[in-house]
Amino acid sequence: MSYCTECGHPLEENQQFCTNCGAKLGQPETRRAASSRQPEASAPAPRQPMTKRTKILMAAAAIVVAALFGTHLTLSSYFDPMSDLQAMDEAMADGDTDAFMSYIDVNEDALLQEASYTNYIRKNQWESVKTQYQELIKDETSLSDPIRDQDGNKLFTVQPEDHVLGLYTTYSLKAEPVTLTVQTPMDETKVAIADATKTIGTGESTDFSMYPGDYTIKGTASNSYGEFSYENSISIDSQQESRLKPDFSGETYSFHTNQKEATLFVDGDDTGMKLKDIDTLGPFPADQEVTMHAEWEDPNGNVLQSETVTQADASEFGSISFQFDEKAIREANADPDDAGDIVLNFRDAYENALNAKNYSAIESYVLSGSKAEDDLQEYIGDLKDKDYDYDFTSNEVVKVNEADDNTVHVTTNEQFTFTNHRDEQTDYDRTKTYTMEPDGDQYKISEITYNETERDER
Repeated sequence: MSYCTECGHPLEENQQFCTNCGAKLGQPETRRAASSRQPEASAPAPRQPMTKRTKILMAAAAIVVAALFGTHLTLSSYFDPMSDLQAMDEAMADGDTDAFMSYIDVNEDALLQEASYTNYIRKNQWESVKTQYQELIKDETSLSDPIRDQDGNKLFTVQPEDHVLGLYTTYSLKAEPVTLTVQTPMDETKVAIADATKTIGTGESTDFSMYPGDYTIKGTASNSYGEFSYENSISIDSQQESRLKPDFSGETYSFHTNQKEATLFVDGDDTGMKLKDIDTLGPFPADQEVTMHAEWEDPNGNVLQSETVTQADASEFGSISFQFDEKAIREANADPDDAGDIVLNFRDAYENALNAKNYSAIESYVLSGSKAEDDLQEYIGDLKDKDYDYDFTSNEVVKVNEADDNTVHVTTNEQFTFTNHRDEQTDYDRTKTYTMEPDGDQYKISEITYNETERDER
Protein backbone atom coordinates (compact mmCIF):
# COMPACT_ATOMS: atom_id res chain seq x y z
CA MET A 1 0.00 0.00 0.00
CA SER A 2 1.18 3.52 -0.75
CA TYR A 3 0.67 6.70 1.33
CA CYS A 4 0.21 10.36 0.44
CA THR A 5 3.51 12.16 0.74
CA GLU A 6 1.69 15.27 2.00
CA CYS A 7 -0.59 14.00 4.73
CA GLY A 8 0.26 10.30 5.06
CA HIS A 9 -3.26 9.14 4.24
CA PRO A 10 -3.43 5.60 2.70
CA LEU A 11 -3.84 5.58 -1.07
CA GLU A 12 -5.51 3.20 -3.48
CA GLU A 13 -3.82 2.23 -6.64
CA ASN A 14 -4.05 4.56 -9.58
CA GLN A 15 -5.21 7.58 -7.40
CA GLN A 16 -4.10 10.85 -8.92
CA PHE A 17 -5.19 13.03 -6.01
CA CYS A 18 -5.27 12.46 -2.25
CA THR A 19 -8.87 12.23 -1.09
CA ASN A 20 -7.88 13.57 2.32
CA CYS A 21 -5.80 16.64 1.56
CA GLY A 22 -6.28 17.01 -2.19
CA ALA A 23 -2.55 16.84 -3.04
CA LYS A 24 -1.59 15.75 -6.60
CA LEU A 25 0.09 12.37 -6.62
CA GLY A 26 3.04 11.05 -8.75
CA GLN A 27 3.13 8.10 -11.30
CA PRO A 28 2.09 4.68 -10.12
CA GLU A 29 5.58 3.35 -10.53
CA THR A 30 6.93 6.00 -8.31
CA ARG A 31 4.28 5.24 -5.76
CA ARG A 32 4.95 1.57 -5.98
CA ALA A 33 8.67 2.17 -5.51
CA ALA A 34 7.87 4.29 -2.54
CA SER A 35 5.51 1.70 -1.22
CA SER A 36 8.06 -1.10 -1.73
CA ARG A 37 10.42 0.69 0.62
CA GLN A 38 9.72 -0.42 4.09
CA PRO A 39 10.19 2.30 6.68
CA GLU A 40 12.90 1.48 9.20
CA ALA A 41 10.50 2.80 11.96
CA SER A 42 6.81 3.87 12.04
CA ALA A 43 6.33 7.73 11.99
CA PRO A 44 3.49 9.46 14.02
CA ALA A 45 0.41 10.33 12.05
CA PRO A 46 0.40 14.02 11.15
CA ARG A 47 -2.33 16.31 12.90
CA GLN A 48 -5.43 16.94 10.89
CA PRO A 49 -5.63 20.63 9.99
CA MET A 50 -8.75 22.72 11.09
CA THR A 51 -11.32 23.40 8.54
CA LYS A 52 -12.19 26.94 7.54
CA ARG A 53 -15.63 26.57 9.14
CA THR A 54 -14.10 25.59 12.45
CA LYS A 55 -11.75 28.52 12.33
CA ILE A 56 -14.66 30.89 11.65
CA LEU A 57 -16.72 29.46 14.52
CA MET A 58 -13.85 29.74 16.95
CA ALA A 59 -13.17 33.33 15.93
CA ALA A 60 -16.85 34.21 16.34
CA ALA A 61 -16.95 32.63 19.79
CA ALA A 62 -13.94 34.65 20.86
CA ILE A 63 -15.57 37.82 19.64
CA VAL A 64 -18.80 37.02 21.53
CA VAL A 65 -16.93 36.34 24.77
CA ALA A 66 -15.00 39.55 24.40
CA ALA A 67 -18.22 41.46 23.71
CA LEU A 68 -20.01 39.94 26.70
CA PHE A 69 -17.12 40.78 28.96
CA GLY A 70 -17.07 44.32 27.65
CA THR A 71 -20.83 44.61 28.09
CA HIS A 72 -20.51 43.31 31.64
CA LEU A 73 -17.90 45.94 32.40
CA THR A 74 -20.08 48.62 30.84
CA LEU A 75 -23.23 47.51 32.70
CA SER A 76 -21.35 47.16 35.96
CA SER A 77 -20.18 50.72 35.61
CA TYR A 78 -23.60 51.93 34.48
CA PHE A 79 -25.45 50.28 37.34
CA ASP A 80 -22.83 51.02 39.97
CA PRO A 81 -24.71 52.83 42.82
CA MET A 82 -21.49 54.55 43.78
CA SER A 83 -21.51 56.19 40.35
CA ASP A 84 -24.98 57.56 41.08
CA LEU A 85 -23.85 58.83 44.45
CA GLN A 86 -20.84 60.50 42.85
CA ALA A 87 -23.11 62.15 40.28
CA MET A 88 -25.44 63.36 43.05
CA ASP A 89 -22.48 64.73 44.97
CA GLU A 90 -21.31 66.62 41.90
CA ALA A 91 -24.83 67.99 41.37
CA MET A 92 -24.84 69.22 44.95
CA ALA A 93 -21.46 70.86 44.52
CA ASP A 94 -22.63 72.59 41.33
CA GLY A 95 -26.04 73.53 42.76
CA ASP A 96 -27.66 71.66 39.85
CA THR A 97 -31.25 71.10 40.99
CA ASP A 98 -32.39 69.18 37.91
CA ALA A 99 -29.45 66.78 38.05
CA PHE A 100 -29.90 66.08 41.74
CA MET A 101 -33.68 65.63 41.56
CA SER A 102 -33.30 63.12 38.71
CA TYR A 103 -32.02 60.68 41.33
CA ILE A 104 -34.80 61.38 43.87
CA ASP A 105 -38.28 59.82 43.98
CA VAL A 106 -40.98 62.04 45.49
CA ASN A 107 -44.61 61.69 46.49
CA GLU A 108 -46.64 63.40 43.79
CA ASP A 109 -49.32 64.40 46.31
CA ALA A 110 -46.86 66.32 48.49
CA LEU A 111 -45.96 69.97 47.90
CA LEU A 112 -42.45 70.47 46.53
CA GLN A 113 -40.33 73.48 45.61
CA GLU A 114 -37.46 71.65 43.88
CA ALA A 115 -34.83 74.38 44.02
CA SER A 116 -35.62 75.26 47.62
CA TYR A 117 -35.70 71.61 48.66
CA THR A 118 -32.36 70.87 46.98
CA ASN A 119 -30.82 73.92 48.62
CA TYR A 120 -32.09 72.81 52.04
CA ILE A 121 -30.59 69.31 51.63
CA ARG A 122 -27.31 70.74 50.30
CA LYS A 123 -26.83 73.24 53.13
CA ASN A 124 -28.13 71.23 56.06
CA GLN A 125 -28.15 67.51 55.37
CA TRP A 126 -26.07 66.38 52.41
CA GLU A 127 -22.79 65.38 54.09
CA SER A 128 -24.67 63.21 56.58
CA VAL A 129 -26.94 61.81 53.86
CA LYS A 130 -23.95 60.91 51.68
CA THR A 131 -22.19 59.08 54.52
CA GLN A 132 -25.31 57.12 55.51
CA TYR A 133 -26.04 56.23 51.88
CA GLN A 134 -22.55 54.84 51.36
CA GLU A 135 -22.82 52.68 54.47
CA LEU A 136 -26.22 51.31 53.46
CA ILE A 137 -24.96 50.37 49.98
CA LYS A 138 -21.94 48.55 51.42
CA ASP A 139 -24.06 46.72 54.01
CA GLU A 140 -27.05 45.64 51.96
CA THR A 141 -28.66 44.01 55.01
CA SER A 142 -29.38 47.51 56.36
CA LEU A 143 -31.25 48.82 53.34
CA SER A 144 -34.51 48.89 55.29
CA ASP A 145 -33.08 51.55 57.59
CA PRO A 146 -34.06 55.12 56.60
CA ILE A 147 -31.60 57.94 56.20
CA ARG A 148 -32.24 60.43 59.01
CA ASP A 149 -31.25 63.92 60.02
CA GLN A 150 -29.33 64.64 63.22
CA ASP A 151 -32.62 64.83 65.18
CA GLY A 152 -33.78 61.42 64.04
CA ASN A 153 -36.32 62.65 61.46
CA LYS A 154 -36.66 60.64 58.25
CA LEU A 155 -35.15 62.22 55.16
CA PHE A 156 -34.96 59.33 52.67
CA THR A 157 -35.61 55.65 52.33
CA VAL A 158 -33.37 53.53 50.06
CA GLN A 159 -35.15 51.52 47.39
CA PRO A 160 -33.22 48.76 45.53
CA GLU A 161 -34.16 47.83 41.96
CA ASP A 162 -32.90 44.78 40.05
CA HIS A 163 -31.89 44.93 36.35
CA VAL A 164 -30.97 42.42 33.61
CA LEU A 165 -32.46 39.31 35.19
CA GLY A 166 -31.31 40.35 38.64
CA LEU A 167 -27.63 40.45 37.71
CA TYR A 168 -27.30 44.13 38.54
CA THR A 169 -28.86 46.25 41.32
CA THR A 170 -29.34 50.00 41.51
CA TYR A 171 -30.65 52.12 44.37
CA SER A 172 -32.85 55.18 44.44
CA LEU A 173 -33.62 57.60 47.26
CA LYS A 174 -37.27 58.20 48.07
CA ALA A 175 -37.71 61.58 49.79
CA GLU A 176 -39.90 61.52 52.89
CA PRO A 177 -42.44 64.42 53.15
CA VAL A 178 -43.37 66.17 56.40
CA THR A 179 -46.75 67.35 57.69
CA LEU A 180 -47.72 70.98 58.32
CA THR A 181 -50.93 71.46 60.33
CA VAL A 182 -52.67 74.82 59.85
CA GLN A 183 -55.29 76.02 62.34
CA THR A 184 -57.36 79.21 62.27
CA PRO A 185 -59.63 81.12 64.68
CA MET A 186 -61.66 82.50 61.78
CA ASP A 187 -64.73 81.32 59.91
CA GLU A 188 -64.39 80.16 56.31
CA THR A 189 -60.62 80.49 56.14
CA LYS A 190 -58.98 79.66 52.81
CA VAL A 191 -55.32 78.71 53.07
CA ALA A 192 -53.12 78.46 49.95
CA ILE A 193 -49.59 77.02 49.91
CA ALA A 194 -47.94 76.60 46.50
CA ASP A 195 -50.67 75.10 44.29
CA ALA A 196 -52.77 73.63 47.13
CA THR A 197 -55.78 75.46 48.62
CA LYS A 198 -57.91 74.26 51.53
CA THR A 199 -60.88 75.75 53.42
CA ILE A 200 -61.32 75.34 57.16
CA GLY A 201 -63.72 76.69 59.80
CA THR A 202 -63.32 78.21 63.24
CA GLY A 203 -61.19 76.08 65.53
CA GLU A 204 -60.63 73.47 62.80
CA SER A 205 -57.31 72.42 61.32
CA THR A 206 -56.05 70.94 58.06
CA ASP A 207 -52.85 69.14 57.08
CA PHE A 208 -50.49 69.82 54.18
CA SER A 209 -48.04 67.11 53.10
CA MET A 210 -44.90 68.85 51.85
CA TYR A 211 -41.14 68.67 51.50
CA PRO A 212 -38.67 70.91 53.35
CA GLY A 213 -37.99 74.28 51.77
CA ASP A 214 -39.28 77.83 51.58
CA TYR A 215 -42.92 78.53 50.79
CA THR A 216 -45.36 81.45 50.64
CA ILE A 217 -48.61 80.94 52.55
CA LYS A 218 -51.67 83.05 51.78
CA GLY A 219 -55.00 83.15 53.54
CA THR A 220 -58.35 84.88 53.44
CA ALA A 221 -60.90 84.74 56.22
CA SER A 222 -64.05 86.35 57.53
CA ASN A 223 -65.92 86.68 60.78
CA SER A 224 -68.87 88.68 62.03
CA TYR A 225 -66.75 91.84 62.08
CA GLY A 226 -65.33 91.85 58.52
CA GLU A 227 -62.90 90.40 55.98
CA PHE A 228 -59.22 89.57 56.56
CA SER A 229 -56.19 88.60 54.49
CA TYR A 230 -52.85 87.05 55.36
CA GLU A 231 -49.57 86.43 53.53
CA ASN A 232 -46.25 85.27 54.90
CA SER A 233 -43.12 83.30 54.05
CA ILE A 234 -42.47 80.09 55.93
CA SER A 235 -39.47 77.75 56.07
CA ILE A 236 -40.22 74.07 56.49
CA ASP A 237 -37.47 71.79 57.83
CA SER A 238 -37.25 68.02 58.22
CA GLN A 239 -39.24 67.95 61.46
CA GLN A 240 -41.95 65.38 60.84
CA GLU A 241 -44.85 67.48 62.18
CA SER A 242 -45.16 71.27 62.43
CA ARG A 243 -48.06 73.58 63.33
CA LEU A 244 -48.96 77.03 62.05
CA LYS A 245 -51.71 79.44 63.12
CA PRO A 246 -51.95 82.36 60.70
CA ASP A 247 -52.23 85.72 62.43
CA PHE A 248 -55.02 87.64 60.75
CA SER A 249 -54.00 90.88 62.43
CA GLY A 250 -56.83 92.69 64.20
CA GLU A 251 -57.69 94.03 67.63
CA THR A 252 -59.76 92.05 70.12
CA TYR A 253 -61.77 93.69 72.91
CA SER A 254 -63.49 92.69 76.12
CA PHE A 255 -66.98 94.02 76.90
CA HIS A 256 -69.39 94.54 79.77
CA THR A 257 -73.17 94.68 79.92
CA ASN A 258 -76.04 94.72 82.38
CA GLN A 259 -78.08 92.29 80.28
CA LYS A 260 -76.16 89.21 79.13
CA GLU A 261 -79.27 87.71 77.56
CA ALA A 262 -79.10 90.42 74.88
CA THR A 263 -78.17 89.53 71.28
CA LEU A 264 -75.22 91.16 69.49
CA PHE A 265 -75.82 93.13 66.28
CA VAL A 266 -72.89 94.07 63.99
CA ASP A 267 -73.36 96.71 61.30
CA GLY A 268 -77.10 96.32 61.82
CA ASP A 269 -77.11 92.56 61.27
CA ASP A 270 -78.21 90.05 63.87
CA THR A 271 -75.25 87.77 64.67
CA GLY A 272 -77.47 85.28 66.47
CA MET A 273 -75.00 85.29 69.37
CA LYS A 274 -76.04 86.18 72.90
CA LEU A 275 -73.60 88.26 74.92
CA LYS A 276 -73.47 85.53 77.56
CA ASP A 277 -71.97 83.16 74.96
CA ILE A 278 -69.22 85.55 73.82
CA ASP A 279 -65.86 85.77 75.56
CA THR A 280 -64.38 88.64 73.55
CA LEU A 281 -65.31 90.86 70.62
CA GLY A 282 -63.21 90.59 67.48
CA PRO A 283 -60.77 90.42 66.00
CA PHE A 284 -61.68 93.53 64.02
CA PRO A 285 -60.16 94.36 60.62
CA ALA A 286 -57.51 97.01 61.12
CA ASP A 287 -58.83 99.30 58.39
CA GLN A 288 -62.60 99.00 58.99
CA GLU A 289 -64.88 100.71 61.52
CA VAL A 290 -67.57 98.37 62.79
CA THR A 291 -70.82 99.48 64.45
CA MET A 292 -72.36 97.35 67.19
CA HIS A 293 -75.32 97.32 69.52
CA ALA A 294 -77.23 94.75 71.57
CA GLU A 295 -80.96 94.02 71.67
CA TRP A 296 -83.01 92.29 74.34
CA GLU A 297 -86.63 91.21 74.25
CA ASP A 298 -88.23 91.46 77.69
CA PRO A 299 -90.79 88.95 79.02
CA ASN A 300 -93.59 91.19 77.73
CA GLY A 301 -92.27 91.05 74.15
CA ASN A 302 -90.82 94.56 74.18
CA VAL A 303 -87.41 94.96 72.48
CA LEU A 304 -84.87 97.06 74.35
CA GLN A 305 -81.72 98.31 72.62
CA SER A 306 -78.38 99.47 73.95
CA GLU A 307 -76.50 102.43 72.53
CA THR A 308 -74.68 101.91 69.22
CA VAL A 309 -70.88 101.84 69.58
CA THR A 310 -67.77 101.13 67.48
CA GLN A 311 -64.46 99.60 68.46
CA ALA A 312 -63.15 103.16 68.77
CA ASP A 313 -65.47 103.61 71.78
CA ALA A 314 -63.55 101.07 73.82
CA SER A 315 -62.33 102.30 77.17
CA GLU A 316 -58.67 102.81 77.92
CA PHE A 317 -58.72 99.30 79.33
CA GLY A 318 -59.97 97.88 76.02
CA SER A 319 -63.58 97.24 77.03
CA ILE A 320 -66.74 98.01 75.05
CA SER A 321 -70.00 98.74 76.85
CA PHE A 322 -73.49 97.46 75.99
CA GLN A 323 -75.63 99.13 78.66
CA PHE A 324 -79.43 99.07 78.89
CA ASP A 325 -81.66 101.39 80.90
CA GLU A 326 -81.59 99.93 84.39
CA LYS A 327 -85.16 100.95 85.23
CA ALA A 328 -86.47 99.42 82.02
CA ILE A 329 -84.74 96.14 82.82
CA ARG A 330 -86.09 96.04 86.36
CA GLU A 331 -89.60 96.77 85.22
CA ALA A 332 -89.37 94.20 82.45
CA ASN A 333 -88.13 91.53 84.82
CA ALA A 334 -91.11 91.99 87.14
CA ASP A 335 -93.38 89.00 86.56
CA PRO A 336 -97.13 89.79 86.66
CA ASP A 337 -97.75 86.22 87.75
CA ASP A 338 -95.91 87.03 90.98
CA ALA A 339 -98.11 90.04 91.79
CA GLY A 340 -100.77 87.99 93.55
CA ASP A 341 -98.18 86.24 95.74
CA ILE A 342 -96.67 89.60 96.61
CA VAL A 343 -100.08 90.85 97.85
CA LEU A 344 -100.58 87.74 100.00
CA ASN A 345 -97.11 88.16 101.48
CA PHE A 346 -97.95 91.79 102.10
CA ARG A 347 -101.09 90.78 104.03
CA ASP A 348 -99.04 88.55 106.34
CA ALA A 349 -96.62 91.39 106.99
CA TYR A 350 -99.45 93.91 107.33
CA GLU A 351 -101.05 91.99 110.21
CA ASN A 352 -97.77 92.25 112.12
CA ALA A 353 -97.32 95.89 111.16
CA LEU A 354 -100.78 96.81 112.49
CA ASN A 355 -100.44 94.98 115.79
CA ALA A 356 -96.87 96.26 116.32
CA LYS A 357 -97.73 99.73 115.04
CA ASN A 358 -94.60 99.48 112.83
CA TYR A 359 -94.77 100.65 109.22
CA SER A 360 -91.28 99.30 108.42
CA ALA A 361 -92.70 95.75 108.47
CA ILE A 362 -94.46 96.44 105.16
CA GLU A 363 -92.17 99.08 103.68
CA SER A 364 -90.52 96.67 101.18
CA TYR A 365 -93.94 95.89 99.62
CA VAL A 366 -94.98 99.49 99.02
CA LEU A 367 -93.81 101.66 96.12
CA SER A 368 -91.86 104.60 97.40
CA GLY A 369 -93.60 107.96 96.84
CA SER A 370 -96.91 106.34 95.98
CA LYS A 371 -100.41 107.06 97.31
CA ALA A 372 -100.36 103.68 99.06
CA GLU A 373 -97.24 104.72 100.99
CA ASP A 374 -98.90 107.95 102.19
CA ASP A 375 -102.17 106.25 103.18
CA LEU A 376 -100.54 103.34 105.06
CA GLN A 377 -98.04 105.48 106.92
CA GLU A 378 -100.86 107.79 108.04
CA TYR A 379 -103.16 104.93 109.11
CA ILE A 380 -100.52 103.09 111.15
CA GLY A 381 -99.34 106.34 112.67
CA ASP A 382 -102.85 107.13 113.94
CA LEU A 383 -102.98 103.78 115.78
CA LYS A 384 -100.02 104.41 118.05
CA ASP A 385 -102.01 105.53 121.12
CA LYS A 386 -104.73 102.90 120.82
CA ASP A 387 -105.18 99.43 122.23
CA TYR A 388 -106.52 96.87 119.69
CA ASP A 389 -105.88 93.61 117.95
CA TYR A 390 -106.14 92.46 114.33
CA ASP A 391 -106.64 88.77 113.59
CA PHE A 392 -106.46 87.99 109.81
CA THR A 393 -108.44 84.81 109.24
CA SER A 394 -108.46 84.59 105.44
CA ASN A 395 -106.67 86.25 102.47
CA GLU A 396 -107.55 85.14 98.95
CA VAL A 397 -106.55 86.48 95.51
CA VAL A 398 -109.66 86.63 93.40
CA LYS A 399 -108.24 87.98 90.15
CA VAL A 400 -105.01 89.30 88.59
CA ASN A 401 -105.39 91.67 85.68
CA GLU A 402 -102.64 93.32 83.59
CA ALA A 403 -103.91 96.83 82.99
CA ASP A 404 -100.94 97.77 80.75
CA ASP A 405 -97.23 96.93 80.33
CA ASN A 406 -96.37 98.49 83.69
CA THR A 407 -99.53 98.07 85.78
CA VAL A 408 -101.19 95.01 87.31
CA HIS A 409 -104.43 94.99 89.33
CA VAL A 410 -104.80 92.32 92.02
CA THR A 411 -108.32 91.83 93.45
CA THR A 412 -108.58 90.15 96.86
CA ASN A 413 -111.12 88.95 99.40
CA GLU A 414 -109.92 89.50 102.95
CA GLN A 415 -111.52 88.39 106.21
CA PHE A 416 -110.32 89.39 109.68
CA THR A 417 -111.58 90.10 113.24
CA PHE A 418 -110.93 93.44 114.86
CA THR A 419 -110.90 93.75 118.72
CA ASN A 420 -110.96 97.28 120.16
CA HIS A 421 -109.73 98.54 123.50
CA ARG A 422 -113.09 97.56 125.12
CA ASP A 423 -112.68 93.97 123.85
CA GLU A 424 -115.51 94.50 121.41
CA GLN A 425 -115.06 92.35 118.29
CA THR A 426 -116.17 92.99 114.74
CA ASP A 427 -115.77 90.53 111.85
CA TYR A 428 -114.90 92.04 108.48
CA ASP A 429 -115.38 90.58 105.00
CA ARG A 430 -113.80 92.99 102.51
CA THR A 431 -112.99 93.12 98.77
CA LYS A 432 -110.07 95.32 97.68
CA THR A 433 -108.01 96.06 94.55
CA TYR A 434 -104.25 96.51 94.79
CA THR A 435 -102.59 98.50 92.02
CA MET A 436 -99.10 97.05 91.41
CA GLU A 437 -96.21 98.67 89.52
CA PRO A 438 -92.73 97.25 88.78
CA ASP A 439 -89.86 98.48 90.90
CA GLY A 440 -86.60 96.74 90.15
CA ASP A 441 -87.29 93.11 89.38
CA GLN A 442 -90.55 92.85 91.34
CA TYR A 443 -93.95 94.52 91.62
CA LYS A 444 -94.84 96.86 94.50
CA ILE A 445 -98.13 98.30 95.75
CA SER A 446 -98.79 101.83 94.53
CA GLU A 447 -102.49 102.19 95.53
CA ILE A 448 -105.15 100.27 97.48
CA THR A 449 -108.84 100.63 96.57
CA TYR A 450 -111.63 99.42 98.91
CA ASN A 451 -114.39 97.94 96.78
CA GLU A 452 -116.86 96.43 99.28
CA THR A 453 -116.93 95.83 103.04
CA GLU A 454 -119.28 93.80 105.26
CA ARG A 455 -119.20 94.17 109.06
CA ASP A 456 -120.60 91.81 111.66
CA GLU A 457 -120.43 92.96 115.23
CA ARG A 458 -120.52 90.32 117.86
